[in-house]
This record gives sequence, structure tokens and C-alpha cells, in this order.
Amino acid sequence: IDLDYKGLSNSGSWFIGRLQTKQDKERVMDGLVKGSEGSLNKKEIEQLLSNIQSRVFLFKSAHEDRLKLMQTRWVLSYLRGPLSKKEVRKLMKDKKGNLELKEKPETQKKLESEVKSPGKVASNVIQPIISNDVEQYYSVNTPYGKEVKYEPWLLAEGKVKFVNATRGIDIEKSFTKRLYLNKDMTNIDLRETDDFSFDTDLFDKRPLEQSKFYSLPAFIEELKSFKSLEKDFSDYLYRSNKLELYKCTALKAESKPGETIRDFKIKITGIIRDKKAEAVEKLRKKYSTKGDRLQDKYARLRIKLQKEKSDVSAKQTDTAMSLGMAVLGSFLGSGSKSKAMRGITSAGKISKEKADVRRVENEMQQVQKDMQELKNDLSYDIDMIKQEFDIENYKIATFYIKPRKTDVHSIKISLFWEAR
Repeated sequence: IDLDYKGLSNSGSWFIGRLQTKQDKERVMDGLVKGSEGSLNKKEIEQLLSNIQSRVFLFKSAHEDRLKLMQTRWVLSYLRGPLSKKEVRKLMKDKKGNLELKEKPETQKKLESEVKSPGKVASNVIQPIISNDVEQYYSVNTPYGKEVKYEPWLLAEGKVKFVNATRGIDIEKSFTKRLYLNKDMTNIDLRETDDFSFDTDLFDKRPLEQSKFYSLPAFIEELKSFKSLEKDFSDYLYRSNKLELYKCTALKAESKPGETIRDFKIKITGIIRDKKAEAVEKLRKKYSTKGDRLQDKYARLRIKLQKEKSDVSAKQTDTAMSLGMAVLGSFLGSGSKSKAMRGITSAGKISKEKADVRRVENEMQQVQKDMQELKNDLSYDIDMIKQEFDIENYKIATFYIKPRKTDVHSIKISLFWEAR
């Protein structure tokens, strides 16, 4: 907060986006409110900060009294890459050829250069003729001020639904792939296609004038439509796509579509932690009740022991005094037989009181044993809980939801020309 205040007070220009919390608004509110005539008041500024749109900023300048709204522009950038191995080979083809020419004798260079000269340019001036039933697109990221050459790609689009009523799953995935069309190709292998981000709104339907085109494979030019290729692509999507999910049978837990194995493990760990906490709480209540009962019993026995020891001490004092008075009386000639008998009776009671002390001490020892056994039982139950809720005991298995053939739809194959 200190950094915010110091930064705001030393900044001449502020660009403020939408603020949601009251605290954020109050931090900048005082600096935005001006006392001059015609400026916005605090309530108007607060409403502005709460309802400002995306990519719109409230601009405040130290040199101006009025606040202004400023909207940023969209910035769109086409980044090409990474290159596939096939594309790397294609890009390096001419350089490898030049390297081979340098290493060969001059006569052989001349002979081969004469043979290769007619096909030195890999592209034709005229666009290959294709059936009108084939849709074609052209990239717009053409190099400025340079000759444009279009390279052909097969563009394949389709959607696959994954449905499982029992689990409440009904999702759809879209696929867009492309395959470079080399003029020497004789067939299409859809396993070599690469993922491609394609939006028809960002591509042209017509090529640039005076542009050149690379040759298409002969069998592509002969096709009247791409229906057969669309069928192959539909079969390819059906065979190669399945929804991967994870489950832990011990916990009766399953992952959601799109949930990674890492996220599912985190979720499983949370479930185990909650179950372990619940088991520990039950254990705590169980042993807490037993422990409290034993502690109360031990406390009562201690009080009783102190009382019994006090009684023994008092009896011993009374007996000694009775016997002493009896002996003194007989010595002086004033004693009586009854006093001596009372002293003997008191001595018998002392023996009984001492026996009560020993009994209480034995009971206290038994309570201590019970408390130790309870402690041992608790340690054993804690170890059992640790073993029961060990993450290694909860195995995660993978299962799949496969689409039906009817779940593969919106298949479209077209020709895409990329400018070079």
C-alpha cells in the first residue's frame, strides 16, 4: 500500500483500468477528484471505475484538469512455427543442392545445371486448375514489395462429440489440421497432418494478382470433389480420438473432461486428506472421552489417598497419646485399665487405615497402567490411520470414452494456399 501511494503521488500520467473492490477505488479516488469547475465529482469517478469496458482506460494527466477515456487498439500478429521436419527439409532443399554443386567437378556442374535450369523455379505462373466444388483459401500475410508464391496445403476440419449419459458427459471438440501437398505425392496420409489454427474470416477467397503457384499433386488436380478425402478424414478422427479420463475406484472418484492427471492427483490428495481428518477427529473424540475418565478417576484417588494418609497420621497420634497416658497413669498410680485398652484399639484401627492407603495406592497404579495401555492403543490406531490413508494405496486408472461414428460431423476438406 505504501508503494502504491508513493508511486501515485510521483506519477504525472495515470492509466486506470476497471477497479472492482472498494479499497482499490479509494486508493486512487482522492488523486482523481479535482476542485476545478466542470471536473467530475467523486461519485461519477467511482461509477466510471466500476463500469469501464475492456481495453478502455481512464487517463489522468498532471497537466490537465479533465479526465479522459482512452481505448487501446487490437494488435494481431501472425507467428509462424515451429517447423515440421518435412518443412525443414523443404526449406533446406535448395541449399543442399547448391552445396552439392560446389563439391562436384566443373564439367558435371555445367551438365547438371543445364538439365535443371528448366525447373529452377519450383512454382508455375498459372494457378493449377481445380474443380469448382473444391473450396480454396489464400493467406493474407503476403511479403510487401516482393514476388508472391503460393504453396498448397490440404486443410481438414471436423468435430467430434464425446457422450456418456451415465457420467453426464456431453462435450464437443473441434479439429483443424493441414498437410503440405508436394507435387510428387501419390496419396494422402492423414497421420502426417499437423494441427493448424484457421479462421475463414482471416483468409482471402482470391489470390493476389500476378502471383505464382507451386504445382499440385496430379491426383489432387484430377479429383472432382474432396468427398473421398472427407470420408477418410472422418474415419481418421473416429479411429484416432478418444476422451481420456482417470478414476480412483477406492475413493469412487473420476476426473472431469479436460482435467489433467496432475489436477486429478491433487483432487484425490484433497479427498484423502479430508477422509483422514475425519478419521482422526473420530479417534480424538474416542480417546479423549476415555482419557478424561481415567484422569478424573486418578485425581479422585489422589484426593482419597491424601485423606487416608491424614487419617493414619491422626490415628497414630491418638494411639501414642492414649498409650502414653496409660503408662504414665500406672506409673503415678492413677492409671486405669480402660485407657490402656483404648490405646490398643486405636492401634488396631491404624492397621486398618494403612490397609486402606495401600488399597488406594494399588488402585492408582492400576489407573496408571490403564492410561499407558490407552496411550499404546492410540499410537497403534494412529499408525493404522497412516497406513489406511497412504496415497500409495489409492491407485489411479485410465479409461476412455470413444465416439460413435455418428458423433463425427461437420467434416470439410479444402485447399489452402500459403503465401511465401
